[in-house]
Amino acid sequence: MGMFQWGVRQSAEVENMMTSVERVVEYTELESEAPWETQKRPPPDWPSKGLVTFDRVNFSYSGDGTAGAAQPESDVPTQREEPQGKIYIDGVLTSEIGLHDLRQKMSIIPQDPVLFTGSMRKNLDPFNQHTDEELWNALKEVQLKSVVEELPGKLETGSGRVGL
Repeated sequence: MGMFQWGVRQSAEVENMMTSVERVVEYTELESEAPWETQKRPPPDWPSKGLVTFDRVNFSYSGDGTAGAAQPESDVPTQREEPQGKIYIDGVLTSEIGLHDLRQKMSIIPQDPVLFTGSMRKNLDPFNQHTDEELWNALKEVQLKSVVEELPGKLETGSGRVGL
């Protein structure tokens, strides 16, 4: 009986380990992202107007190029493709610039405010491009200056994932 229990336990361990191997293999087969940097760089003040232009853009969710909107009854796909067509932001074709430049200048505004792991400063200025005065002015504009001033380390206060 003891050998049977040991055998069942070992087979469960092997199955768990193989799941890890499967995940590693999946990660090695992922498609590469666009280049991090390219020869073409946007102007330093880009984007200045925020004008987004779509030129024959089609978003698809599968390798066959079928538009996602054309399949409302299908399951949510796990693989997403790059959009077909051209997207310009202030006249700059986004597919011609590197992801570093694009991601550094673009952001999202989630509906639920959250702070990510790191200091308040890192949350406000992840690329360390702004002065303390600019950060305090931004906090004042969104009526959070007094809240941050009360924190023990002010801008250097660390956080976990905390809702405001």
